[in-house]
Amino acid sequence: GAPPVSRPPLRWGGSAADGGLSAGFAAAAAAAARSGGGAMAEKFDSLEEHLEKFIENIRQLGIIVSDFQPSSQAGLNQKLNSMITGLQDVDKCRQQLHDINVPLEVFEYIDQGRNPQLYTKECLERALAKNEQVKGKIDTLKKFKGLLIHELSKVFPEEMSKYRAIRCEDHLPT
Repeated sequence: GAPPVSRPPLRWGGSAADGGLSAGFAAAAAAAARSGGGAMAEKFDSLEEHLEKFIENIRQLGIIVSDFQPSSQAGLNQKLNSMITGLQDVDKCRQQLHDINVPLEVFEYIDQGRNPQLYTKECLERALAKNEQVKGKIDTLKKFKGLLIHELSKVFPEEMSKYRAIRCEDHLPT
């Protein structure tokens, strides 16, 4: 027979241990949906389960094809049929989740072989950092307002008492 052909491993996130395929995206989507709870989480769980089965079938199909012998034709046919059924199952799940929007950055993470759950983590870290910045600006502006009102009250006491009456601020901020 022909010498075995060396093929690069299949890659889509994941590691060599799982055949290079990963349900990381489905897991990330399912985890995000679980935080919302309810029926949507069940739909994501179903999608995740179907994708994991599909990925396992693809992995097994890769093993059969990489060491193909004519005697393994029946097994190959069975795996191909399982793959078709798996795609149909995933398509049924897709139809139930048509209104879900996934940020393009998540796909970039997957293309780079990174865990898509890192996207969520990094978004939260950026949001927290921005929140701290904004909180600092708000605190600084509150201090400035207090000092401004205090100084204006010294120079324009009558006008500032009218201002405080309009704003329902009877006390002098410090």
